[in-house]
Amino acid sequence: MAETVTDGDHLAIVGIGVRFPGNITTPHDLWQALTEGRDLIGTYPPERWERTAPLIDPTQRPTSPPAAGIIDHEFDASFFGIGPRERDQMDPQHGILLEVVHEALSDAAIRPSSLAGSDTGVFVGAASFDQATLTLGGTGRVDMQTAAGAGMALLSGRISHALDARGISTTTDTACSSSLVATHEACRALQAGDVSAAIVAGTNILSNPRITASLDAPGVMSKHGRCRPFDTLGDGYVRGEGVGAVIVMRHADAVARGLRTYALIEASRVNSDGFSNGLGLHAPNVDAQRDLLTEVYDRAGIDRSEVDYIEAHGTATAAGDRVEATAICDALSPGRPAAAPVLVGSVKSNLGHMEGAAGIAGLIKTALALHHGEIPPTINHDEKRPQLRRLPFEVPTKPVPWPERGRPRRAGVSGFGFSGTNAHVVLRGVPADADRPVRERAERRPELLALSAPSPAALRETAARLTGPVGARPDLAGTARTLLHGRDHHAARAAVHAADPAEAADALRALAEGRTHPALAGPRRLTLRPRRLARTALASPVVFVFPGHGTHWAGMGMRLAERLPAFAEELERVRAALGEFTEDPWSPGDSIEPFVAKQHGVFAMQVALAAVWRSWGIEPGAVIGHSLGEVAAAHVAGALSLRDAARLVVSRSRQIGRTAGTGAMLVTALTPAQALEEIQGHGDDLALAVHNGPSATVVSGRVSALDALEARLAEQGVWTRRITDVPPGHCALLDPHLPELREALAPMAPRPVRTPMISSYTGRAVDGGELDTDYWTAQARGRVRMFDALTLAADHAKNLHRTEPVFLEVGPRGIVGPNIEAVLSEGGWPGAVVPARRPSDPRRPARTPVEPVEDEYEALVAQAAELYTRGPVPEGAVPRDAPVATLPPMAWDRSRAEGDADRVGAAELIHRDPAAAVALVLADTLGLASDVRLDPSEELMALGMHSMKSLELARSLRALDPRLVDLPLAEIAQSATVRELSDSVSGWL
Repeated sequence: MAETVTDGDHLAIVGIGVRFPGNITTPHDLWQALTEGRDLIGTYPPERWERTAPLIDPTQRPTSPPAAGIIDHEFDASFFGIGPRERDQMDPQHGILLEVVHEALSDAAIRPSSLAGSDTGVFVGAASFDQATLTLGGTGRVDMQTAAGAGMALLSGRISHALDARGISTTTDTACSSSLVATHEACRALQAGDVSAAIVAGTNILSNPRITASLDAPGVMSKHGRCRPFDTLGDGYVRGEGVGAVIVMRHADAVARGLRTYALIEASRVNSDGFSNGLGLHAPNVDAQRDLLTEVYDRAGIDRSEVDYIEAHGTATAAGDRVEATAICDALSPGRPAAAPVLVGSVKSNLGHMEGAAGIAGLIKTALALHHGEIPPTINHDEKRPQLRRLPFEVPTKPVPWPERGRPRRAGVSGFGFSGTNAHVVLRGVPADADRPVRERAERRPELLALSAPSPAALRETAARLTGPVGARPDLAGTARTLLHGRDHHAARAAVHAADPAEAADALRALAEGRTHPALAGPRRLTLRPRRLARTALASPVVFVFPGHGTHWAGMGMRLAERLPAFAEELERVRAALGEFTEDPWSPGDSIEPFVAKQHGVFAMQVALAAVWRSWGIEPGAVIGHSLGEVAAAHVAGALSLRDAARLVVSRSRQIGRTAGTGAMLVTALTPAQALEEIQGHGDDLALAVHNGPSATVVSGRVSALDALEARLAEQGVWTRRITDVPPGHCALLDPHLPELREALAPMAPRPVRTPMISSYTGRAVDGGELDTDYWTAQARGRVRMFDALTLAADHAKNLHRTEPVFLEVGPRGIVGPNIEAVLSEGGWPGAVVPARRPSDPRRPARTPVEPVEDEYEALVAQAAELYTRGPVPEGAVPRDAPVATLPPMAWDRSRAEGDADRVGAAELIHRDPAAAVALVLADTLGLASDVRLDPSEELMALGMHSMKSLELARSLRALDPRLVDLPLAEIAQSATVRELSDSVSGWL
């Protein structure tokens, strides 16, 4: 029955993916080809024709490859976790569908991973069973993968499996109406509330030319090799390959999510030709087609005379054209002004007849036409068939602006199967941007453009694709929103930080060409956990590092307070807390003199910046603070309330400030042992105050003793630098002031940490309770053991997360990054450092070529871009209120499926490193990238192992060495982890 919907129930097409003849791979490509009137028909590829032509009976075999709409059959199997053996037995439709659906989701700005566990439905229309005829029709050895690779049900099932989508998953075969029937079923499921979103796809592949021969025999194939719908020269159709997909959801949901809508689906209906007036099983029935159109519009309450355009089935056979044109005019002409006949066209004139995908192709063409407000031409049409000339319809042969008649644009799409199943879908246009409430921004601001792909080569190609579209947009807000929130984030990464589209395009061009650029972070290739474990909930591997004195600068916080509500709100909380212990708490724009103002300002900035990072979705897995920075670290870890932290900062800075003029501090390139040796004869006059890195220490003490040390080190050629704006902390000069500090801190009430904290005073992890008055008094006086804290943090993050830690500097200006890198390098620790940038005072009047000014907001966005290339995704750094940008999809890397090469490598490894060989074969079998690290304790089921994969793995392992020929399948099936599997294999060698 027809589906009647109200305005509030309209369904929205929000995403489109295509793989059509003529190398059409994006909606933009398709629209350009349609409006230019391109003929996309070619011929069978020579290699495919030579391989499959012998399947045709010699009496039916053409002397040359026939005309056809052809697409590339390759796909990125590795991306979807499909191993080489499974890939080789798969119907190409399976893999191409996976790619096209992924691209449709990206076009809709919906992350594929966001559908995991959802009730998203998958509805596929297909009519090509070529793979089954090729792989199951002979007498060779077959297995479950052979059956699965040919199964029509798996066309939808694989998509649901890859996305972990748990709604309805069906494949429909009603011949040439299959994908429109699938659309109808998806609409019904959405309207019934059975699914919250629907992936609707159609597919067709030409792998076995015997099917083409079977259609040519009765004369339905064009002898001229072109499809001419409704034309006097029309003599049948040309077969075509293609895969198309659309993402459909309730319009209200699309509006709530700020998604772009191409067109609305108002109604749909399916019926059958029945007995076809006794004309035969495959004969079209004019009465059935007329009834279909009449009822779908009437039951939806739509005036049939208000239908502007019909995307016809249009196969260009004499009977088909006559029946369809008659039904259209009978149903839609009554009440229509003679000057406004219904317009009729067919995309088959461009692409050929894609059978199972024909309906989705017509649906996509019509949705794009409604979206752009233009009806593309139907090519290969010069003059109506004589018997159709009396009928009141027109076939546009050049682009026609969509008729403006003071009402919504409306169109219908028809599909008719030789099974007798007919389908029609009604579409309505939406005004441009009417469904996307977007907050206007008063100014351009730096944006983070996040790029990722499965490999460095694919990343470069993705950047090349984006360069033109990004540079052509008026701003970058929509681009940033679409790339960060609308796409998944893969192992090969880069990020652009820019405010100007032209600069962003330059940076993308540099990435594509392998060059550096000031606005480009990366590229980098991350070593990620296997794809199937990406959804495992893990604590963050990010370590917040809060630097100490020296990160202050005039004007800090001003621009951040203007642009970041999270920063401004947290800053006010900090100022209120400081105000309980000092009369004039620091505020952005205030002087940073004297010393206590610097300390208060740095603390306030650190706490507010930590709030920003958290609002952006970056939660610390551990925190470390350097001297003053340890106060912010303790608060962020949850050990100190904001009030206690403010009390501590005010009291601590006041007492340290009282040592001003009594001493100084000297940065040296000495190791701790060397520094202790050099100050040995100075007693309490000098102290080793800070151990930052392998050869990075700070000595603190009396000026006279420090002068002598500095002169002596200069004679030895040791690098030093005097710190001129800080009193001598962490030395005996502070001793007279410690009792007063202890007394001021007495009311503090430390709490257990919520986030692991590593003390830079003890060099050990603390639980929070020991951060009492005694601790902080000793911390102000004692040595800063930053080297020990960083080393422990690297070990902590690596062991906890099985991944490299990322040290994120949280402060107003970068200072500790080089020391962290030196510590990691010295100890051979894995890890990445994302230092804070070094912005300048926004009140400074001039930017100079020598020292360009980067304001602190730009600096923070640039730091977020760098962080993205290291793994964590700063979600909140890009607002979601910008419109979705229409951008090219991520590039695939189809060259990565090197299963045979991997098996050769494993055969060579098996004798000297069995565990490595097993890991290589395992990754190959599971379709994992060969550089993915497989932790020995990883569970095989979590990696995607199942019974069919066990069979494939057994065959691969047995082929590595004669001694493994009898390796029992049971041993593989009973291995729970990677280590157990390696041990089982090793036991047979």
